[in-house]
Amino acid sequence: MTTSVSPAPRPDYPAAERLDLVEDLHGHRVADPYRWLEDAEDPRTVTWSEAEDALFAERAATWPGRPALAARLRELLAAGGVGVPVWRGGRRFFVRREGDQEHAVLVTVDAEGTERVLVDPIAIDATGLTTLDAWQPSLEGHRLAYQLSEGGTEESVLRVLDVATGEEVDGPIGRARYSPVAWLPGGEAYYYVRRLDPAGLSTHASASCHVAP
Repeated sequence: MTTSVSPAPRPDYPAAERLDLVEDLHGHRVADPYRWLEDAEDPRTVTWSEAEDALFAERAATWPGRPALAARLRELLAAGGVGVPVWRGGRRFFVRREGDQEHAVLVTVDAEGTERVLVDPIAIDATGLTTLDAWQPSLEGHRLAYQLSEGGTEESVLRVLDVATGEEVDGPIGRARYSPVAWLPGGEAYYYVRRLDPAGLSTHASASCHVAP
C-alpha cells in the first residue's frame, strides 16, 4: 500500500512589474525586465519587498521543526570563535566573537601582551546593522585600514585609525565595496579601489593611492 502526499499549494507570490527593457551590450540583446528592483528607494521595490517578507513569515510559521532547529543553531553559535591572527610590527591583530556577541570585534595585542579592542561594530551601532567587512594593518602595525557597511548594504566605507591611540586619522572614504587595501612601507600611504560616482560610469572602478595624515 502506498500513500501519496499532495504537494503544498503554490504560494500566491507578490506581483512584480515586468518592463519591456532590452539593451544591446557588445552586440548581444540582453533583457532586464526587473531593473526597477535595483533601486531600494523605488516605491515599487518597497511594496514588493514588504509583501515578500510577509509571505515568508506566513509560510515559515508552518514549517515543522523550525523552533528546534533555531534552538540548536543558537547553541552552536554560543561557542563563539577566534580568527587567524595577523602579525605586524610586533602587534597581533585578530577578530573574536564571544558566544553572546552579535558581531566579532577586531582586537590587537601589543608586544607586552596588552589587549585592546580596535573596532566593535555593536559599540558603533547598537542596532547591529553595521558590520566590519574587512581590515588591513600597515606593515609596521601602527595604522589600521578598516571597512564598515551599514544596514546590510555591503557598501563599505573605508577609514584609517592610529592603532596606539584609536584615533581616526583618515576617512571616511565611500564607494569602497570589496576594496583590497595595500599599505606602502612606512604606513604613510596606501592603495585602495573605489568605484566611480554613480552619477558617472558606476560600473567602473578606479585605483587610488592615498596619503594617510
